[in-house]
Amino acid sequence: MKKILKISLLLSISFTCNAQRKINSAIIEKFDRIVRLIKYDSVATLASLAQYPITRENPLPDINSTKEFIANYRIMVDSGLKEKLKQFSDSDIFEHNGNYGLVGGVFDGDIWLNENGVLLGFVPSETEDKLMQKMNDDIRGKMYSSIKKWKRNILVCTTEKYLIRVDETDEGLRYISWSNGHSISEKPDLILYGGKEEAQGEMGGWTYTFKNGKWGYVIDEVELCEDDKPQDCGTFLRIEYDGVEKYTYRCTETK
Repeated sequence: MKKILKISLLLSISFTCNAQRKINSAIIEKFDRIVRLIKYDSVATLASLAQYPITRENPLPDINSTKEFIANYRIMVDSGLKEKLKQFSDSDIFEHNGNYGLVGGVFDGDIWLNENGVLLGFVPSETEDKLMQKMNDDIRGKMYSSIKKWKRNILVCTTEKYLIRVDETDEGLRYISWSNGHSISEKPDLILYGGKEEAQGEMGGWTYTFKNGKWGYVIDEVELCEDDKPQDCGTFLRIEYDGVEKYTYRCTETK
């Protein structure tokens, strides 16, 4: 799963600390085209240039087709983003692992393209932020009393045995799990705080590690894998004891 928001935040910091490498003129032309299409609300053309699914931050549903793109366009591309784009400059384009985002000036990774000019996604707009807040409030209302406090949900997934949530909280990253058949309204089987989040280098993806005495709970989101090994891509839960892996489960991400 692409973590566009996380990448944009990291690159916003990186951008202020490192000199930007020169961007190919072809990429600049592709961004110019996208900006023009947004300016004139050429929604159908934009939808045809997108790579699906477009992954959005939880709990917003992903965009899986041109039809869904068109239906959600004015939420993803609101007046705030359009106002920002009036200040678009070639120097705001930033390269990261072969993809290109608007990072710098007023931008925080608002739009991402790949090297072929295919639209990968947007960082949540102000309109989406408000929608996410409402949806999150609805979710909190359904949750077990002791786990209602969190700032941002990072992951929800299921394995053959567990329902799992990873949240950002005031006490750091939090891991919660229930055995299958139970819901977020019930008392969790396990709650762990103080998790570590790490990017998986140039291969993309993220790893979340939580400790419970000698037990370790590690979630790997693997975004890139070899063409002949698609089974290595996806989200996995590894349970370790004293540093030795005991169980591995494939996770199905949900919202």
